[in-house]
Amino acid sequence: MSMQAHARRPHAGCPTIRPRPARRRVLPRESTILLVEDDDEMRRLLVTALRRDGHRVAEAKDGEEALDWLGLCLFDGSLERIPSLIVSDIRLPNFTGIELLEGLLCAREPIPTILITGFPDARIRADAEELGAECVIEKPFDLDELRAAEHTALHPEEAAPYRSA
Repeated sequence: MSMQAHARRPHAGCPTIRPRPARRRVLPRESTILLVEDDDEMRRLLVTALRRDGHRVAEAKDGEEALDWLGLCLFDGSLERIPSLIVSDIRLPNFTGIELLEGLLCAREPIPTILITGFPDARIRADAEELGAECVIEKPFDLDELRAAEHTALHPEEAAPYRSA
């Protein structure tokens, strides 16, 4: 199966779902990637790859654990922690990656999010993009595809995609 990352580009005619006013950041953005994956083996593989690339990685096995790590307060949209990036599976127990994106809509700070899925579906992809996902990557994927998406999400000012050596 060929894997494709469909990055959402701001100039591709996609309307902004919820413009956010410029605000002073309450907490500093952590230089951490939050990885949300319920499959233990896949999570270990991705954590190892991201750490080898020099990233700090926090792990969560489902969306509920991810929201706990973030410390999202739905009352005022504040977060206890703000990662640089979230990489999340879509199909998770108890709380899906799509529901995680929905929960992040109330956060004061936008957090770039990459979704991964073994069950590609046009409707889910459209929902993910509408909710602000940077891209959706289909499993199985090459780690360089994830690295390119991660680099684009963390460095949007750079036009050229990341290429591993």
